[in-house]
Amino acid sequence: MEQLQLDEVYAVLRDLKASEISDEEAIKRLERSPCWVWTAMDPKRKLLVVVDVGSRTLAMAQRVVHQVTQVLGQDCVLLFLTDGFKEYRRPS
Repeated sequence: MEQLQLDEVYAVLRDLKASEISDEEAIKRLERSPCWVWTAMDPKRKLLVVVDVGSRTLAMAQRVVHQVTQVLGQDCVLLFLTDGFKEYRRPS
């Protein structure tokens, strides 16, 4: 496995895709959403490695990363990049 993509999504995206809500409304809903579906997937093989549900927080991101390391093994070297969401930053 060369690459693994971690992402969090919310069901409101279905409504956005169907043009039932605007981009602005989708962003408002996403910002206050308590439950997100987190995935870790091999984009080449379309293999889901981890799926979890939880809040969009640093603690949840760490939980998903921990699950990934349990599946791939401790010897795997991982590089994580983020969209800069403020909740993912560690407090100084």
